[in-house]
Amino acid sequence: MERGLGETMNNSGKRILHSADHSPAAEAIGGNGDLVREILLRLPIKSLLRFESVSKKWFSLISDPHFSQSYTRLRDINPKPSGLLLNHGYAIFQFIPFNDDGDGNESWDYLSYPDISGRYTILQSCNGLLLWSFAYWRGNSVLEYLIINPTTKQFFHFPTRQYKNPFVAINLAFDPLKSPHYKLVCVGRAKKTKFRISN
Repeated sequence: MERGLGETMNNSGKRILHSADHSPAAEAIGGNGDLVREILLRLPIKSLLRFESVSKKWFSLISDPHFSQSYTRLRDINPKPSGLLLNHGYAIFQFIPFNDDGDGNESWDYLSYPDISGRYTILQSCNGLLLWSFAYWRGNSVLEYLIINPTTKQFFHFPTRQYKNPFVAINLAFDPLKSPHYKLVCVGRAKKTKFRISN
């Protein structure tokens, strides 16, 4: 049944707003770029990824490195864990959210290397990125690393074959006050008492 201008009720009693109807207030907000930016900065990351397709202007705003930097700083003030990421031993992970928005059955099976298989381990998380190691056998034991963004399902493969000596430690580092970019800090061991740091 009809409930006012631009608004209807569906069979379950939920209100549905028509996108064709605009109010002066909505147009004023949409036309204010600074206000839209402040609103978008406070949205969950999954909502931002959906809203990138609203318009070219929104896509340009959300994908801007300065926006990402501001988004990260805002969440660093009071970071709260959103859930648990369970590692089942291989490239299959299950996310269990702390809120009631999900059913806890979402499997993240997004690594599909045709030529690499092995056991994966999460080494570290840093502002939403995950550092993985994976070991496999190719005539001898090989250990390599991946940097994963589980929200966008993008990854970066960090090859280690160019380094003759094994790493003593490897970590992700990020300082938004100095740079909007992440660093992968690798500390290797040589035969002599000498350290080389690669980033």
